[in-house]
Amino acid sequence: AQAALEATEVGLREAALVAPIGGIVAKRHVVPGEKVTLEQALLTIVDLGHLELAGLVGTHEVSRLRPGMPAQVRVEGMPVPVAGQVARIAPAAEPGTRSIGVTIALPNADEAMRAGQYAMARVELADDARRLTVPITAVSGSAGQAQVWVIAEGALLRRAVTLGRRDEASGRVEVLSGLAAEAQVLAVRFDNLREGAKATVVAHKAAKPVANSGQAAPVR
Repeated sequence: AQAALEATEVGLREAALVAPIGGIVAKRHVVPGEKVTLEQALLTIVDLGHLELAGLVGTHEVSRLRPGMPAQVRVEGMPVPVAGQVARIAPAAEPGTRSIGVTIALPNADEAMRAGQYAMARVELADDARRLTVPITAVSGSAGQAQVWVIAEGALLRRAVTLGRRDEASGRVEVLSGLAAEAQVLAVRFDNLREGAKATVVAHKAAKPVANSGQAAPVR
């Protein structure tokens, strides 16, 4: 009888569900009485007090990131940015991309944020180097290749460019190659442009500029 009792107690302990973390049940995958298998997911539990933002960073930038770096995160539906911290950096690029996974830890003691919300993180990097940048609105794409339109020798020409860091706050993007610093770049995209068409830059005080020179400026 004692052996049977001990076997029953062991069975009860093994049948008990123990959550690895404390939190709120976000989703139930089974119903009472349903048969389950080993390793089958039964419940999804969310710890709203500690959330994480998973994102991707280009390989040309990720080498400058370190765990522990502060980050400003704009979360949809939140009026002000949330302070976070770089928690983890993936050791390998995502298959088929040139991006590395980066995880930002977000404290959420008041549980104002919810799992599944979209967000954008910004990490400030010290950089005193001067870099060639153009307005984001000047860049278009064709077959996955970024390009800008320039005015050279009185004609419109298309230049394929390689882009680097993008600064949404200033509205500019870094050009790594494909464009000279003195180039006259169309600052906005136009429809039906034709390569080789005659074009000139006309200076007029009352007119809005139709071209913008590529210039070296720090991107942070």
